Amino acid sequence: MNEHLSQELSKRLHELGVVVESASDWTKYGGDWQVLPSKDFVKMEKFPAPTFIELWAMLPETILMNKMTYDLCLAKNCAKTMAGYFCPMPGCEDNVKEYSHESPTEAAGMLLIWLAENGHLKGE
Repeated sequence: MNEHLSQELSKRLHELGVVVESASDWTKYGGDWQVLPSKDFVKMEKFPAPTFIELWAMLPETILMNKMTYDLCLAKNCAKTMAGYFCPMPGCEDNVKEYSHESPTEAAGMLLIWLAENGHLKGE
């Protein structure tokens, strides 16, 4: 799965100060934004353009909220992919946050932004 996170969500992660290790960047080149290899165009205006695999590696397996631990989950529901945190206990249907999108990359990116905005990433 080599699809890159959209420019809008990639920029939001960058603005939030989330350090994303990515092999590619959204780079302003010739007046247009393009996804280009990170090592190229060092002095250009740019920010990371992560893939699903790069984003998924950043998501914590669990988060703690209100004295409960919630597990990371990825599921396909019809034409959409859902990424979120759910209660792992039998019979518990509680979830903290979930995002659905046609693109798993976008769903994972939205979840990572929520984590950053709510202090759930390591080092915060």
